[in-house]
Amino acid sequence: MKLNSPINALMAFMLLGMICGCETLDSEKNKKEPSYVLTINEIVKHPRAKEIEKEVPTYSGKTIFVNTNAFLHSRNIQEIEMIPSTEKKGFFDLEFRLDYHGKNIWMQLSVNHAYTEVAFLIDGVFYRSVRPDKISTEEDDLVYLRGPFDPVTAKSLKENAAFNYKYFNGEPKDR
Repeated sequence: MKLNSPINALMAFMLLGMICGCETLDSEKNKKEPSYVLTINEIVKHPRAKEIEKEVPTYSGKTIFVNTNAFLHSRNIQEIEMIPSTEKKGFFDLEFRLDYHGKNIWMQLSVNHAYTEVAFLIDGVFYRSVRPDKISTEEDDLVYLRGPFDPVTAKSLKENAAFNYKYFNGEPKDR
């Protein structure tokens, strides 16, 4: 068999293309982007600072202004559990497992905004306003967020929480 034969050269290029193509497809699958990234931001009633306040869309088609410095971000939420809502049948409240930094932020957030509401954004779109509940004990890393959240949104937040946490923080080093 001659290596310089046109048919052999074509076969070699096809084989090389298939090998490279398979690796390219695998690497594209592994580069999943985060989705259902949630942030909790301060609602701005009267915007004055162009640099840190921005207008964000709502799911109803309107817009509101929020402070771009998020209090809490998906990078602080290790996992999310769905708790059936007592207010609305078929809807859910959420329970977050926070990392150390997220727990400290939540303690400040729940004190500073105990009587006001903050914006709950999903992928940069205003979903609803929420009032953060206080953490029951200082050692507790679970926080409860009253909804009600619709089942599709709650399930999507739950399913993406662990991936988003790893995406923003990397793999845990002490495991």
